[in-house]
Amino acid sequence: MSNDRPPLPVPQAGATGAARAARAVIPFALAFLAMVVFGAMNRDLGFRGDSFETWEVAKSLFAADNPYRSFVEYRGFVVFAISGAVYGVSTWLGTDDVATFRVFAALLFAALTTVSLPALFSRLLGQPASMARTLVFAAVVFYFFRGYFLYPSSDYFALYFLVLALNRALDPGRYPVASFGLAGLWVAAAILSRSNYIVCVPFVLALVWMQARAGAVPRPRMAAGVAVFTAALLAMFLVNQVYAQHRNEAAGPVKTEGLRVLNGQLTNGLKMQKIEWSVDESYTGMVVFAEPTGLALLEEEGITGWLALPQYLGLVAAHPLDFAGIYARHLFNGVDISYPSVYVDDVRRSRLLFSLANYSLLFLGGLVVALRFAGGGRSLPGMVGLAGLVVHVFFCIPFPVEPRFFLALVLAMHGFAIFGGESAWRRLGSPGAGRALALVSLCYVGFLAACFALSARAFEQIEGEPLPLLPAAAPAYGGVAPVPRG
Repeated sequence: MSNDRPPLPVPQAGATGAARAARAVIPFALAFLAMVVFGAMNRDLGFRGDSFETWEVAKSLFAADNPYRSFVEYRGFVVFAISGAVYGVSTWLGTDDVATFRVFAALLFAALTTVSLPALFSRLLGQPASMARTLVFAAVVFYFFRGYFLYPSSDYFALYFLVLALNRALDPGRYPVASFGLAGLWVAAAILSRSNYIVCVPFVLALVWMQARAGAVPRPRMAAGVAVFTAALLAMFLVNQVYAQHRNEAAGPVKTEGLRVLNGQLTNGLKMQKIEWSVDESYTGMVVFAEPTGLALLEEEGITGWLALPQYLGLVAAHPLDFAGIYARHLFNGVDISYPSVYVDDVRRSRLLFSLANYSLLFLGGLVVALRFAGGGRSLPGMVGLAGLVVHVFFCIPFPVEPRFFLALVLAMHGFAIFGGESAWRRLGSPGAGRALALVSLCYVGFLAACFALSARAFEQIEGEPLPLLPAAAPAYGGVAPVPRG
């Protein structure tokens, strides 16, 4: 039977206040220090692409004259407001603005990996997050995503706000009205960082309702909490509307050169299954992974322009199996992280060990989810909380995939692997579970083989120079320029 009340972490018996503080402070300090050092090692690396546009908008956000306008502004004002505040601090202190932002990003990285996400996994799994597992988790996130935190990015900002909202909804504490109000505020901040996070709202509200159903919060206080949640959500959107109106009046509308985001993304999703942003000086332009089935469909239908939504849905209805394959490839490519940064400075780096570690954690995380939520001890709030954490990812599948869009899903699987892996293996290693362990081992080998095969096939679809799994297998370039991009 499912438990309506979300399980909360249990403090270790006999732990003193100083010991509890140390378990919280030490991982945070180490994660912060690691990211600060990494940022200092990349002090000559400027902002690129969308991150440059985001930073320029943020710098001029409160400027009276000539504010910078950019296509990135449709994502909402929250990231610009926070980044603008960081820029203001750097100006006031007289420090380098990029370096100041990277110190702030290091704080955010430490808070996300050693405080907020471990607390969420602890609540979803119903077991405390030890200091050792928290350190391992922070190290894993650093290994796979360290380059993401060098740049102003809406992806990790939005994820951080969503995690804050889920923690408040799962554990309202002694002040549920204030907690639910904060949950609404954090959800709105996530949506106004990346708009597809709006699909998470029903899951957060479902968790809030479960608190009343389980008796954790009296119904009158629940009603007040939901009202405050809604008010906070609406207030944030009202602020965003005022911001957009002010910007349009002060500097005119955003110039997008005719860009229609949805139509362009849907059409490009049938042409490209994945994109990596190369800043490698020896590799010109984006790394574009062509979508062969989608290209064949467009050619077969004689479609050359942008697809409108009704036309796209008509194609899906007419070719369901083809689109199932396209979407499956896009989903895999989203979790098949090959580089530790959004902006790749070495596209030919070896991906073998990097991919092996990722696939292993994805498998173990999936195993933990299956064992935790498919058995008799499953928790309905835990299942809803996990769904609320990752649901927005699946709305990115029809578009050209970038691994940053799937950050929440990858971190969820990595987190479940690290914080719940030990209990899963104990369960599989119990007496009489030998057959199950053998089956899981065979599934793991098969999973690795399938992942490497799918990844190799995706890299074969690159438009231009092939990028082999191991650099040693690539042709020797010497002084010869790379093969031109197609």
